[in-house]
Amino acid sequence: MSPNAGPKRIARQALMVVRACRVTLDLRDKMTDRHHEAPVWAVCSQEQGTTPDGEQPLSWLLLTTYPVESFEDACQVVYAYTQRWRIEEFHRAWQTGDCDAQQMQLATAERRHKWATILGAVAMRAVRLTYLAREHPEAPATQEFAAEEIEAMRDLLPRRPLPPTDELTVKEAVERVAKIGGYTGCSSGGPPGTITLARGLKQVEAHAAGLRGRQLRLAAESSVSPLDLAGRAPR
Repeated sequence: MSPNAGPKRIARQALMVVRACRVTLDLRDKMTDRHHEAPVWAVCSQEQGTTPDGEQPLSWLLLTTYPVESFEDACQVVYAYTQRWRIEEFHRAWQTGDCDAQQMQLATAERRHKWATILGAVAMRAVRLTYLAREHPEAPATQEFAAEEIEAMRDLLPRRPLPPTDELTVKEAVERVAKIGGYTGCSSGGPPGTITLARGLKQVEAHAAGLRGRQLRLAAESSVSPLDLAGRAPR
């Protein structure tokens, strides 16, 4: 695995030794003092032989209800744990970021569920695009954006030129969406984050929906013959 660099950590390829076994936890209810057995799997992942001088080796002890019946299962649990920061970013964009799902004031549980699901899709796409722009910046934008969305990017910031669609990269498209959402790059100098990206996506998708609606209307009008129009005219 490849831990990212941090304030007290050097980025490196870490060699991890993974062990797993089934254990039973003795859980005590503090209110009643009753004990309950909880069977789980314990997965231990420890760095060996790749720790830089002055640092502590990576060491994780993970408890899970996921059945760990093989080495591959144990590695899957470890991989899932390495995605924890990405999950945190999703929840931040979904719950308290520009999607702000926590502030919805819909009256029924069914409506709240539907709206939260829609906002979750926006937040998840923002997280995905954020990582794509960092890890695969030269990928074609057309792999992630519809033609109407790219046209919306041009319309919403008409004074800032955008490369032709067949030359547009994911990184360029993501930066344009983030700028539509208010990203300036001045505060940290780093790549855009999920909050400004989610804000920009909502504007781009709304504008793209309008473009699609106009295209459907034009297509419908062009398919109607003059005789049909004459036949529908009031007498």
